[in-house]
Amino acid sequence: MRMQVAPRWIFMLGLAVAVPSCANSRMMQLQDARSNMVADMKICDQVHPEKPVIERVKCKNEAIIRYQNSIASLNVGQNVDLANLLTAKQVAIAEQYDSGQITETQYQVAMAQVASEFHTEAQRRGKEAAMVTAAQAQAAAANRVYTCNTSGTTFGGSYGGTTTCY
Repeated sequence: MRMQVAPRWIFMLGLAVAVPSCANSRMMQLQDARSNMVADMKICDQVHPEKPVIERVKCKNEAIIRYQNSIASLNVGQNVDLANLLTAKQVAIAEQYDSGQITETQYQVAMAQVASEFHTEAQRRGKEAAMVTAAQAQAAAANRVYTCNTSGTTFGGSYGGTTTCY
């Protein structure tokens, strides 16, 4: 019996990564890393199509870790620790399935659940980092020193002149 692992979990691995818009080269490297991961996972499915699933899971986990290390080296995502946790949980689930402790449906649900947890935490971290960056930018703007020049005739010291600040 050939059992397929739901392909949806591949894309739920928290691969949503904030990518700076000024980095075309970095974007290409990120796309290459993701393409390599997807290709590696397809090879895992071909090489390990049957139960026991543990070998397929370990093979795919290696692809996930390589991908996470690649994007971390590009300073795009810092979720290698999450990927390590995800892959460890996936191995434990695969071992339970292979030993008959859980059914195929329970296996599918558990795999989707750990992938969802990974995705949720990766998104939370991304949002948190964005808030920190925004707060730093706001603080920097508040601390700027502005120089203002007033020119022209003022009436009573407050009307008629031009004030330019930079």
